[in-house]
Amino acid sequence: MMAARKTYILKLYVAGNTPNSMRALNTLREILDNEFKGVYALKVIDVLKQPQLAEEDKKIYFIFV
Repeated sequence: MMAARKTYILKLYVAGNTPNSMRALNTLREILDNEFKGVYALKVIDVLKQPQLAEEDKKIYFIFV
């Protein structure tokens, strides 16, 4: 019997379709594909379009790239 694989569910909060948002998304995907291939799900949330999702989670970290 095989052990169940863990799947990490990650959320990336961005503010619009800006160059910095795209850079953050591409960088994160590259890291995840190299280190966590097949064991993650990435959900991208645009806080300008869906501010309620950010409010519900109440866990927003700002990283400036």
